[in-house]
Amino acid sequence: MNEKNIVIIGMPGAGKTSVAEAVAKKLGRKLIDIDTEIVKAHGDIPKIFEREGEAAFRAYAMSSSPPAAAAFWIPKTPKPSRAPAPSTGSLAP
Repeated sequence: MNEKNIVIIGMPGAGKTSVAEAVAKKLGRKLIDIDTEIVKAHGDIPKIFEREGEAAFRAYAMSSSPPAAAAFWIPKTPKPSRAPAPSTGSLAP
């Protein structure tokens, strides 16, 4: 099967987290939250905005792995800890 990476983007409060978690679970894939990766590398996001401004935050996002025009990234490689769940025909958890 020729699997592709999945990138989920959207406005704040649009439901990206819920959709990303459901898709990753359904496909048995790992979920990468770009904001979490930025916090790990550079500290609290509101503090980044306060200290360095929005431009710095956006630069950190674009230099992250994966580069983030995205809020969530679901790589094509399945999570190593478990196999994908059997298909039920819906994304509902």
